Amino acid sequence: MNSALAAGLIIDNYLAGDAEYYIGNSIKQDTVVNNLISEYEYCLINKMPVPKELFDEAAFSIRQQLDPLLKEFNNSM
Repeated sequence: MNSALAAGLIIDNYLAGDAEYYIGNSIKQDTVVNNLISEYEYCLINKMPVPKELFDEAAFSIRQQLDPLLKEFNNSM
C-alpha cells in the first residue's frame, strides 16, 4: 500500500487541478493526466496495487520538454 500512498502524494502535489506545485500543464496531452488519475482511483476503489508504470507516460512527456533546456544549460557551463 506504500505505492498507493506515494502515488496519491504525487498526484495531490503535482497533478491535481488545485495542486500546490502543479505541473500538469507541462504534459502535452490533457488525457494523460486524466487517465493517470482515473487509473489510480480505479486501483484504490478495487483495492488493487498501483502499477509501477503509472507515471511513465507523464514523465516521458515532461522529460521531452526538459531535455532541450537541460542540454542548453549544460552547454552554457
